Amino acid sequence: MDKNGTGNNGTNGQWQNLGPVESKIAVLLKDLMDHPGFSELRMDVRFLKKGKKEVVLSSVKQYRFVVNQATNGITEELSRNSAGSKSL
Repeated sequence: MDKNGTGNNGTNGQWQNLGPVESKIAVLLKDLMDHPGFSELRMDVRFLKKGKKEVVLSSVKQYRFVVNQATNGITEELSRNSAGSKSL
C-alpha cells in the first residue's frame, strides 16, 4: 500500500481513500497498547454492492467505513459512520 492509501485489491481495481481507515487503526492500536489490561481490536471486511467494501473496526465502540473502488479512473469519496458502543 502506498502513502496515498491506495492498493491493489487482487483484481485490477484500486481502493481509494483508505487514509481515514488507516488513521483510525493507528489510533486504536496506540490506545490498546497504552491500556494496562487485556485489549482486543477486531476488523471485519464485507463485500457490498457496486464495488464497495465495508470495513468495521471493533474495540469497545464500532467504527464503520465504506470504501469505494475507483472505476475508469474516477475516484469516489469515502463515507464514514461511527456507531455508539455496542456489545459484541
